[in-house]
Amino acid sequence: MPDLALHNIPKVGPISYVDILDETAMALEAMGQQNDASPLRLQAKTIRLEHPNQKSITDRTPYGKFCD
Repeated sequence: MPDLALHNIPKVGPISYVDILDETAMALEAMGQQNDASPLRLQAKTIRLEHPNQKSITDRTPYGKFCD
């Protein structure tokens, strides 16, 4: 995963950053790399606690947002 902190993404869009952390952790877990996924899950949890009133506007679905 690229170091998005170099571009200040965790500060500019913390909840969007959490989405990226969650997706990366999910991919790592699917590959059996729980040890690599755990720190990302913890970081995502910490950021959510720091921003309790923010919510994701990038919720993803397996079929996209525009299917009926």
